[in-house]
Amino acid sequence: MEAHENVINFEAGRNINSVEFTEMEHIITENQPWGGVTCAHIDKTTRVGIVAGRHGSKDCAQWFSSSVNNKYEDMIHTMGGDNIPGKLNFAVKGKLTINGDSYEVCIGQGHHGDNNNWHIASTEILADGDAKNGTIGNKYRLEQDGTHGFRVNTSIS
Repeated sequence: MEAHENVINFEAGRNINSVEFTEMEHIITENQPWGGVTCAHIDKTTRVGIVAGRHGSKDCAQWFSSSVNNKYEDMIHTMGGDNIPGKLNFAVKGKLTINGDSYEVCIGQGHHGDNNNWHIASTEILADGDAKNGTIGNKYRLEQDGTHGFRVNTSIS
């Protein structure tokens, strides 16, 4: 069992001055190492680092999905996989704060092909039809950028 630094990025787009994430609680697959969550800023990117083992479990996926009562339209994810994950390596509940507006979210890491992918769930998210992108708080757009993050923009062009 090895702990890895797993990174999800939030890239601030137009009219976005700040993006923060604060952990409230987490779940990790049994017997996997946990090292905590950090939040750092590099230029316009907020880098959320989660030091943890990588072994998927149904328990982590169910905990993640239950945060939004298994509602498909309240979940988005990066590359590949299912919107409602069958297994996740870990999941973290916390506050995602964009320009001072805070939203309770659950962030989970899954696996698709040769890559780890990321899932975000919130009762404040309304996912697009393909569940890759969505709007949070009817105010901000979260648009996946491939495997490791989301671009954050205001929902008004």
